[in-house]
Amino acid sequence: MKTRHLLYIILAALLCVGCHSKKPVYDETVLFPNHAWNRFNVVTFQPQISRTDVFYDIEVSVHYADGFEYSEIPINTVMKAPDGQVNVMRKVLGTRKADGSHEGSVYGDTWTVTKTVHAHRKFREAGNYTIEVHHMTQYFDLRGIEGVSCVVKPSEKQ
Repeated sequence: MKTRHLLYIILAALLCVGCHSKKPVYDETVLFPNHAWNRFNVVTFQPQISRTDVFYDIEVSVHYADGFEYSEIPINTVMKAPDGQVNVMRKVLGTRKADGSHEGSVYGDTWTVTKTVHAHRKFREAGNYTIEVHHMTQYFDLRGIEGVSCVVKPSEKQ
């Protein structure tokens, strides 16, 4: 009898851990074949949010070439909810440290800088959301940008 009771407790614990997985619910990357982000090229992501009882973090990453010449990339993110509500966030992604060395993580010749654009956010309704990312520099083509990613994942703290 005690074994069966212990088995039920272990099963319940496993279900709880499995339900609170921190695995991203959305993870997509848009690559620029010519390694230039045109000023009028709005990068669009469309995550499907099914749970409104969970807090989420939304991160945007920019992947840039080793020879990228600018120390920061100002971006705007526009999030559109299924009900039409619009939320705009402006962030600056630093690509260089004060000493001139690269900021972010590297894989081969590509560097990646990531910024949380919405932290610990709860969605009011389930459905398809649209997240648009615009670069806000003065340059027509931002050369050396290889791609932009968006990740939506459950927050560490619920």
